[in-house]
Amino acid sequence: MATIQPPTKTSSSHRSTFLRGAHQFDIIGYSKLKSLGVRNTVRSGDFEAGGCTWALVCCFDVPAPVSNPQQCQLASISLKLVSSDNNYKGVIAKASLRIDDPTPPSSGNKRCRRWPTAVWQSAEAHTYPATAAAPSVSNNDGGDDSDARSWKLSVPDAFRESLYVKDDRLTIHCTVDVLLQEKVKTTSPARSCSVSVVPPPAISRDLRRLLHLDESKSKPGHVPFATDVTFIVEQTEIHAHRLVLATRSPVFNAELLGAMKESAACSRVTIDDMSVSTFKAMLFFIYTDELPNSHKSENQNVGDLLVAADRYDLERLRLMCEKILAENMDAESAMPTLMLVHGRERCRLLEASCIEYMASDPDVHAAVVATKEYKELKDKCGPFVTDVLEKVSIRALASRTCMPTSAAPPPPHPPPSSKQIGPQKSASMFNSSEMFDGTHEFRIPDFTAMQKMHGVGEFIESGIFHIGGYEWVVCVYPSGYDGLGFIGMRIHMLNPPGPTNGWVTATFRIDDPSGKTPPLIGWAESLYGQGTCFVVKKIMDVTTAKLYYVKYDGSLTIHCNVKVGKGFSYATSAAAAATVGATTTIIAPPSNIACHLERLLICQHCFDVKFLVKDSEVCAHELVIAARSPVLHKAVSSAPDKDHVRIDDMDVPTFHAMLHFIYADELPLMMGYRAGDATTITRDLLVAADRFGLDRMKAMCENMLSQQATPENIVATLDLADRLHCQALKEFCLEHISQPHVLKEVVETKSFKDLKAASPRLLEEIIIKIAKLSSIDS
Repeated sequence: MATIQPPTKTSSSHRSTFLRGAHQFDIIGYSKLKSLGVRNTVRSGDFEAGGCTWALVCCFDVPAPVSNPQQCQLASISLKLVSSDNNYKGVIAKASLRIDDPTPPSSGNKRCRRWPTAVWQSAEAHTYPATAAAPSVSNNDGGDDSDARSWKLSVPDAFRESLYVKDDRLTIHCTVDVLLQEKVKTTSPARSCSVSVVPPPAISRDLRRLLHLDESKSKPGHVPFATDVTFIVEQTEIHAHRLVLATRSPVFNAELLGAMKESAACSRVTIDDMSVSTFKAMLFFIYTDELPNSHKSENQNVGDLLVAADRYDLERLRLMCEKILAENMDAESAMPTLMLVHGRERCRLLEASCIEYMASDPDVHAAVVATKEYKELKDKCGPFVTDVLEKVSIRALASRTCMPTSAAPPPPHPPPSSKQIGPQKSASMFNSSEMFDGTHEFRIPDFTAMQKMHGVGEFIESGIFHIGGYEWVVCVYPSGYDGLGFIGMRIHMLNPPGPTNGWVTATFRIDDPSGKTPPLIGWAESLYGQGTCFVVKKIMDVTTAKLYYVKYDGSLTIHCNVKVGKGFSYATSAAAAATVGATTTIIAPPSNIACHLERLLICQHCFDVKFLVKDSEVCAHELVIAARSPVLHKAVSSAPDKDHVRIDDMDVPTFHAMLHFIYADELPLMMGYRAGDATTITRDLLVAADRFGLDRMKAMCENMLSQQATPENIVATLDLADRLHCQALKEFCLEHISQPHVLKEVVETKSFKDLKAASPRLLEEIIIKIAKLSSIDS
């Protein structure tokens, strides 16, 4: 009989990190290279990044459809993989390009250059195939696009020769991040991967504190960061920060910091054709990426805010407003909304929604035509109304044409009885409101013996485990599921919920104990209302299992990850339901305020603070520091010179990673350290987070250290958790060390022997924890 196991969740057995390398490529004699004609390439010197050798290849060509050779220009930049440590494995990498304004800042404004930095970043990682799988076919320069070991990057969109080429010289900065994977061998039992609850992202909350709106001024003790621009709206003064506005809006960037600004001393701007409430609502969104409550339902307020968003190129705000107007559309608002978006090229989706609404039902059309708004528009803007009616007719005709010829005519509907007339609307939604994720590790001690004992179609059953409130069991077919010579897997839900729907994804993974062969993965998914058994018939053949995946002790370990979504269906109200027959959907993109701040950090545009970390200068923006880390800003304020704010007792990579968190609210993926040193950099980040009051970053680091725990590093992590008063991490370390099979390895480490002399109190706490666990077990 299989033993019953408690609910478990374990960390993955694979760890990965990005190793970064940077290269500066100076092209001298830029014009001469252009004069050489089309398909002319120039290659940089080789440079190292992530254990690989790389080179940049710049190609000069004539842009299509131009055919004049005199218009040759920099057309593409490729990143060539020259060699790697292991040519039998593929290489996964990310890349970014940066071209700075070559003209030094003016004496009157030391930090703001003429042009913003031209930047390109890869959205996804690129895979270079193994040498054996991708023979190179390249010219002598290594610039042939047919070379599978070359990755064609994009020239930054903002790049212009007239702006960024000076003295016939172009400088390109390239950053390459290479993925390094490390196999972690551990026999630790299942443990929780999270020891501390990570607070939600706080950028919006922190920037909101900067606002100089009336509601902020009224709060006692509220001392916002000094503003540097004042807007006059309907004779009302509204204060704001140039940097925040320019970071979030391309139009504000041009007006306040770019070529459109009148002078650096201009700090008062008059806004016409906009109400105070609308401007404050837009300002609230710029700082928080959210709509104020006063503009979430009222169509008039939302319409005015849409116009403001279109004026200042705030795409997310515009789409949010379009979505609200489309969802709340009725007979009285359809024509005014159409008039609002008339001539606005970026509001085509909302215009289409209005047309679809009017064409969806004859009663809707009649109700719209009968409104006072329609009659006023007809008198004032006859051609516009005529154009709308033509589009409605075309849309209605198209809808009728698309109906199946065998479809029965719709049942008669009652006559309209209220001013809000429209088609009968209804909708339903499958809401996966709860998702549970768990992993069960099933170890078969003597796999060869089990295979001999179980024939084809016979299985070995794991213990019962619990995920998502359901009982599960894993079944392994060591001699094959259906006689084809392949090992099969099956996961079975023991207590199905009946007719309730939900979804399940099951993933089986088997690792090579030596780490030489990639893991084998099989997966299955289904709605559990339609079945409770999920099978992977062929995860690997029996011979391969014995050669590569059975451990030296004869055991085979299967990791089964189960994700369970508990869904339910419900009908929405008529007011919120989508219009019957509508095909246009307006989707507001997710919050991008963190991306905007991260871009500000990368471009280093208009920085006003320089940190000195181990004699290295790191540029930043005092406004962002003040909003996100008051403790670090205190160091800035107390420094005699903001160009030399010294940060002691911290190395440069750690400070860069902390600064990235301050701007993006997330830790960077690449930290400049090899995977074996991941725990060291995480400890340094935990110290930095504690020092500068970054609670979210501190919780992230605590969880990372719990995931990275090994017998070799657990004592040092315990000592750090004790010094920083990280009680949850300390408790995890004590419990982890107290497990007999872990303790056996820990006592042999140097850190444990040093602990006996350095901190007898911690050693005593370990002994007490072991005694408690022993008494519980007995």
